Amino acid sequence: MVLKRILTRKSKFGIGKIKDCTVQDLLDRKKHFELISAYFKLTTIDFTKDILDELLITGEYIIIKPNSNKDIYKKFCFEMYGRKQKVNNRSKRLMGKEQRISKSQLRANNQKK
Repeated sequence: MVLKRILTRKSKFGIGKIKDCTVQDLLDRKKHFELISAYFKLTTIDFTKDILDELLITGEYIIIKPNSNKDIYKKFCFEMYGRKQKVNNRSKRLMGKEQRISKSQLRANNQKK
């Protein structure tokens, strides 16, 4: 079962270091890039139409959720910001699905077994 979050201006962002901020706080602080990145990279995050318009996500860049599209994200960033963005697995780390483990932690885990 896939849960979809449609965020409004009063919604808590709930992801990463800025999880306690509302969407409106991020818009006021000009943190558009975090919102844009979450929209394109995370399958469960969607925004209301007015927020998408403010982030300039319109027309061909609208994604039908639950879905993510990193190719459209790269194209959007290139057209809006004039540079390509590196697409990595940070979206999995943001959602807590992937954890990085150091070599020493791996060794310790293997020795316990």
